[in-house]
Amino acid sequence: MSVILALELELKKSYHSYLLKLTGSTTTSDEGAVYDRFSESRKRIIFAVVLWTSFLPSGAFASGFLNIAKDLKVDVTILNYILSSYIFFKAVAGLFWGIYATFYGRRFVYLLSLPLICAGSLGAALSVSAGQLAFSRILQAIGISSISSTGIAVISDIYRRENRGTAVGFLNGNPIPVIAPFLSGIITSYISWRAMHIVLVFMSSLSVIFTFLYLPETSHPGAMGAYNILTPGSKPEYKLLNPIKSLKLFKIPGILFWRCGIPWQSHSYGVESPILVGLCFFPADIGYVFGAAISGYLSDKSIIKSQKRQGGKWIPEDRLYQAFLSSLILVPPSVFLAGLTLEYVPGRLGLGINLTCLFVNGFGIGVIQSPAYAYILDILRERSAETKAINGAMENLFASIVSATILPSINTIGVGWSFAFIAGVGWIGSL
Repeated sequence: MSVILALELELKKSYHSYLLKLTGSTTTSDEGAVYDRFSESRKRIIFAVVLWTSFLPSGAFASGFLNIAKDLKVDVTILNYILSSYIFFKAVAGLFWGIYATFYGRRFVYLLSLPLICAGSLGAALSVSAGQLAFSRILQAIGISSISSTGIAVISDIYRRENRGTAVGFLNGNPIPVIAPFLSGIITSYISWRAMHIVLVFMSSLSVIFTFLYLPETSHPGAMGAYNILTPGSKPEYKLLNPIKSLKLFKIPGILFWRCGIPWQSHSYGVESPILVGLCFFPADIGYVFGAAISGYLSDKSIIKSQKRQGGKWIPEDRLYQAFLSSLILVPPSVFLAGLTLEYVPGRLGLGINLTCLFVNGFGIGVIQSPAYAYILDILRERSAETKAINGAMENLFASIVSATILPSINTIGVGWSFAFIAGVGWIGSL
């Protein structure tokens, strides 16, 4: 703890000195000038670091399920519960990181959470039992849970409103998730499922180095709670924060929206190889990349046009038009059709329809999320890390429930009705 406090104080002092050197003050009321603190080249470096860290949550587990089960001599259902635990702890830990990123700053949270990913990945690679794997995956989840909310917060710190949607779109639509399941499948097939976690050890270690060297504190002057309690000559004082306090933000309309995924039953079409299972993720990931990038850019254009049309008046909800349409006509129908296809359409035709549904579903989710995240940054920029953490917590909590119950549900009522229920929840959420 003393190391953390020393680092905390050093970061506070550096931030204090930086503000004085930059503006001659520790606060600012100039909404425009605060985004000019960093040059365009420096912003690109910061964005590159954030983008690199966003690669870490990419899939390295699902495509190797059968190999892991065989190696550890456990049932696939046990691994499904481990995955559910991973998602659950990712949801809960994200609330902690969100409020700490607001109080202590983005850089501090990155430097504290990234080593946990490294340790968890190393533990997963060395696991010899389901219990060890579960513990290591939970440690991974705690570290990884900070990445999304903190990265979004950094974007809100350095980019103006008119550019946030595009930046969020590129962050959400990075191409690594497209190839990660496939690469994981190749590594699992030809080396071992453990090798993919060794890759994550290497990547997370580089993330720590890049963050330490190239990522400054991006919080706006005077915005960090830790800075507000700093006085000349003060000693390090660790302040325990209440992550549940952030849940009050649910009182603000538009903060909560649901994301419904499609649990993939690869064995229904004879797809057993980890490489082929990894390939099955391609359509959804490719769709998500295109949907996120396109909708983020279009959401920026839509608010610029609406401001001109309304005489300079800014309405944050103007970003959400295409997201609302996608939540109605793309995401739930693709889930429903996938369930019917799995139930009644066998062979290559069924596989082709399902892959198409995965693409449409991924594209639709990308179209929803980029404008929605940009909207959150617009209306609650100063608490962007917390709001993104809350949103991510709800998504992960729902996903953990689905991943834990989908197989029993399929065994009880069938895949068609199970997917129909998920689609129904998606339609309700869109309203």
